Amino acid sequence: MITSECPFTAGKHYEVLKNIEELGHVFIAGEIVIFKKFSYDFHNGVTRFWFAKENDIQMNIWHVWDTDPPASDQWRDYFKLID
Repeated sequence: MITSECPFTAGKHYEVLKNIEELGHVFIAGEIVIFKKFSYDFHNGVTRFWFAKENDIQMNIWHVWDTDPPASDQWRDYFKLID
C-alpha cells in the first residue's frame, strides 16, 4: 500500500543503475532520467514512479507492487540521485 513518503524528489535527475523492463516501460542502465511524479493504483496494487528523459515528453514508469519490498527499501538498487 502506498505511503505518504516518496523516495524521489520531483525535478531531480537520477542515473539508472540497472536495466528495468516491465509492462512496456524500459529503463537502460546509465541513462539519466528526471523524476516527475508518483501515483498509486488501488485496483492493481501498484505504486508507479514516473520519469522522463531531458526534453522528452514520453514518460517511463517504475512499478513497485504491493507484494514487493517498499520503494524506500529498494530504490537505491535501481536509481542514483545525481543532483
